Amino acid sequence: MITQSIVSGSGDIGGGDPIITIRAVEAGADVRIFGLVFNNTSLVFVVNGNKIKELQDLQKPGTVVAVNSKGDFTHVLLIGPLLKRGVDLSKVTVVEIGGSGARTQALLAGRVDAVPVHFDQALSLAKQGNYPALLEPSKEYPAWFGEVYFATADWLKKPENKRAAVDLLKAHLLTFRRASKDFAWFADEYRKYSTNEGAAKAPDDSIKPVWDVLVKQVNAFPGAMDTFTVQNFKDLVPVYKAAESLEGKVDVEKVIDRTYLDQALKELS
Repeated sequence: MITQSIVSGSGDIGGGDPIITIRAVEAGADVRIFGLVFNNTSLVFVVNGNKIKELQDLQKPGTVVAVNSKGDFTHVLLIGPLLKRGVDLSKVTVVEIGGSGARTQALLAGRVDAVPVHFDQALSLAKQGNYPALLEPSKEYPAWFGEVYFATADWLKKPENKRAAVDLLKAHLLTFRRASKDFAWFADEYRKYSTNEGAAKAPDDSIKPVWDVLVKQVNAFPGAMDTFTVQNFKDLVPVYKAAESLEGKVDVEKVIDRTYLDQALKELS
């Protein structure tokens, strides 16, 4: 829906899944990806530890993996690690359950055996039984993109819109830098916006481990968005194709545009 709103002109700038955005380009849309909403992913795959001991077990009959939507990034995240371990993707049963909270409940109810959830949710799950985080995608991919900024090429041609795109990235970069360095500020924002139960009253000592992982392991807030390169997107195309999310016929060099990010960095410096 986000991509459709941008392509149709009812929206100006989208923050959405890069896979779906590139898929729109394959279908004929003329859009440009020009920055990151966040870097990498904080998702981990939690499993029923009584049934799943290693990723190869996901191909066993009767085993079910739940993702947000087939072909989206929660699904594709899993594909690279499975291919690396020689898993036959045709034997892995995947179902769709929207929202990490709903997927968590499905896992606890025994309806599914593996789910992607945010790592802080995984910590909570581990206290409720044998539900280990078997896969941490942030450690599997040299670069990964969960959500990006994009707009149509025509919209970006206008000087005032080009200015808006640069200013948006400048604000985002400043926020990345503050989130990485100022824990007290991060904690305040976490309490305001986190959807986790009890987040509004969470003490610093429960938020600090979240901040440590996001900043030191996931690198969610790179101060220069330095992972945002054409080559890093090119390296992910084979995984996108293996997941049947993309046909792979698009030249990503024509979709990824660093012009606005480079200008934002220049002005900030």
